[in-house]
Parts: sequence; C-alpha cells; structure tokens
Amino acid sequence: MSDKICIFAGTTEGRKLAFLLKDAADVTACVATEYGQVLLDGIEGITVHSGRMDSEQMLAFFKANCFDMIIDATHPYAHIVTDNIAYASEKAGIPLTRILREKESYIPGAVYVSSAIKAKEYLAGCDGNILITTGAKELIDFSGLDMSRVWARVLPVSDSLIACDKAGIPTSHIIAAQGPFTEELNRAQLKMIDARYIVTKSSGTAGGFKEKISAASECNVIPVIIGQPTQITGLSLDDAICGLEKKYKLSKRKITIIGIGPGNGELLTLASHRAIEQCDAVIGAASVVEALDTHKPCFKKYEPDKVRGVLDSHPSIRKAALVFRGDTGLFSGASALIKEFKDFDVTVIPGVSSISLFSARLGINWDDAVFLSLHGRGGNFVSTVEKNKKVFILTGGENTPGSVCHNLTECGLGTLECTVGERLSYPDEKITKGTAADLAGKSFDSLSVMLVENPDAERRADG
Repeated sequence: MSDKICIFAGTTEGRKLAFLLKDAADVTACVATEYGQVLLDGIEGITVHSGRMDSEQMLAFFKANCFDMIIDATHPYAHIVTDNIAYASEKAGIPLTRILREKESYIPGAVYVSSAIKAKEYLAGCDGNILITTGAKELIDFSGLDMSRVWARVLPVSDSLIACDKAGIPTSHIIAAQGPFTEELNRAQLKMIDARYIVTKSSGTAGGFKEKISAASECNVIPVIIGQPTQITGLSLDDAICGLEKKYKLSKRKITIIGIGPGNGELLTLASHRAIEQCDAVIGAASVVEALDTHKPCFKKYEPDKVRGVLDSHPSIRKAALVFRGDTGLFSGASALIKEFKDFDVTVIPGVSSISLFSARLGINWDDAVFLSLHGRGGNFVSTVEKNKKVFILTGGENTPGSVCHNLTECGLGTLECTVGERLSYPDEKITKGTAADLAGKSFDSLSVMLVENPDAERRADG
C-alpha cells in the first residue's frame, strides 16, 4: 500500500511536490482558497482538500486520514497556518517537513520595513502612485492612504475583491490576476499606473520577487519590501526532494536540448518557446542564456560535467532546458550531453543554423557545400578550400574571418570570393563580400559565418 502524504500546497513549491509525488504515493493537497483548488483539481493521483482549518480541525483531519507524512509548503508569511500544522502533526504523531524558501539578498535602493503597517506609514509621507503586491490579507493595513494613488494586485477570487473593498481601493484600481508574473508583465503594469512605488514581500525566488525587483529597477520605481520573517527549522525544496528521491521512486527528470538559432529570439521555434516556458531552469553558455528573454532561473554552464553539477545540486529542477546557439546537429555540444544524461528523459529540439540562415540571405543552396567549424577548433581549412567549390566556415576565437582570409591569401588563394555574415538575425546584421585579399586582416564581429567559393576547385584537386 502506498504511503499517504498530506501537502499544504497553496504555493509553487507545494504544487511542485504534489505533482512530483502523485505517482509514488497517495497524495492529498490542502489549499485554503477556491482558486488553489482550481489549480490542482481533476489531476489524477491528487486528492484536493479546500478550505481553511484551525489546529483542532487539522488534528481531526490528520487522524481521520491516517497520513504517514505531512509537508508544510505554505507561504513563509503564513505564521498561523504553520503553527497550526506543527501543533496538529505533533499531536497526531505524524512526521512533519517544513519547506523553507531561499532568502533574497539585500536590494540597493529599496526601502525595508518590518510590516504592512510600517509600509503604510512610510508611503503616507511620500508622493506618487503605489502598486501593492503583498496579497489580499494585508490590504486592510493600508487603509487611510489616499486610495486615488493606490493599486492592488490580487488573486482573481471573491475574497480578494472583498478585501479590496474593505480597504477602500476603487474597483478601477484592482488588478485581479494569477501569477507567475514575468518581468515584462510587471514592467507593463508599473508603467500603466505610472507607479513610483511597488510594495512586496521578500517572498523568495518562487514568489516572483526577482521579477518584481528587476521591473522596478527598469521603471525607476522604488521597492518597499516587507522583510522576510525568521522561518522555523525546515528543509529547502532541493533538500526535501533529495530525501524524497531516496524514499520513493519519483518520475524520471527531463532534459530538453534546444538549438536557439543564431541568437535573435524571433527565430526560436514554437516548440522551443514552449519547452523553455514549461521548464524549471535554463542552462547554457552565458552568451546563449543572455540572448533569451526568460524569467526562469538561469545557470551559465555548458560543459557536461558542469551541467551535471547544476542538476545534481538542484534536484528540484525536474525539467531543464539546455540551450545551444545554432542547431543541435551542426557543430554542437548536444551530442556530448545526450551521452552524459542517459539517466534522464532527453528530448532534442533543433534550431535554425547560422549556415541555413546565411544561405537564405544569399539566395543559394547549401546542399552542395562543405562545412567547417573553426570556433574553438583547429583544422586545415586551406586544404578543404582548395578541394571544394563551396565551403561554409563557422569562425570564432583567434580564427576570425580576417585571419582566415589572410591565411588563404598567404597560400595563393587571395583571388577567391569570400562572403562574411556578421551578427546574423540581429538588427545590426551585416553581410560583406570581397576577395580573400580584400578582406584579409579586417575586423569582423565574433558572431560571424563565412562562405568561401572556389570555382576551380575540381581542376585544382585533379592537379
């Protein structure tokens, strides 16, 4: 018989644990609100209990269901609920695990306060519009402010609207929406109301705190942060999942290896967009990760052992997106990662290669060409050019288009026509044509691909 686990799952962490354990145990997810129930209801393997319970009601609920384990993954500010869970689990004699969120580091330029009341007192002496994102429960503490300059972002449920009404917030100043909220969406909302301040709790990475702060910085908005309270003893989500993996047979972790194309996000395929949106984290070389506009946690690693290190130390990453520039099948590190991660469920999504895009720009086929990569590699490219009419070369490092053309010229091939494509797919894309002698030694962007054409290759190859 499967273990019976009760998860207080009204948070991102709670929902993740419920999904992770649903095939390994008999999972009951407790949520306080109707909206929390909607997010989990109807999912096979998860029983949802909706509604608030005091400590005695929890005790009766625990005993009636004979749970083997209780997991408290409630919000770090839910002091009363956490105390009630601890009391009821101890009285029932059921092991309890409390999930703790990672604390955020100090934010320069932010205003830190100890409570919503203190936030109101600070804002009462300031000018400018305010966006409150603390949740509906604290709204009453902001009563007394000039509500013509206050907007509240709350969950789209009736309790939230009632809380807004009690606090005196006009209906036209209510933003009723369910997160997660991207940095882009936060920016749009701050600009929409011409905000000068955003009020938030220091609710950790899973609470969308980073996206709020980044948006505030971009919009010159001052964050008013209600500092994270001291949490009881517990485990991080990673540590908790590590322990659960030792006890239960959890579903296999997934890796999606994605070719992002030359770099411009417009060429990212729909399948790639979807995989990145659904993943827990994005992993790849710094330049590749930085080319993506994503709110997901990012790790700037690409060597197989470094990627393995990231995944081993973060078992909460159940779906990872490993991103590479270009196509996964053309001079890519994807093949090494496929071999490395045989213990994962691996999917590969190809991207638009720079050679494919370059050929399209030039209006030529590439099916009769030879391909070389000098990006971090050596190779006798002069010999290849001598023997082939059409050679595409991916340049990089010391092997720039200018140095390639210089070497060709030194070897008596200075009359060959060369075409260089710089920063393909970007707004400042540039294509330059000339002989190898013309382009020898000239400077080109590090993100370049070139075509060398040798119409006499066959004659040269035959002697």
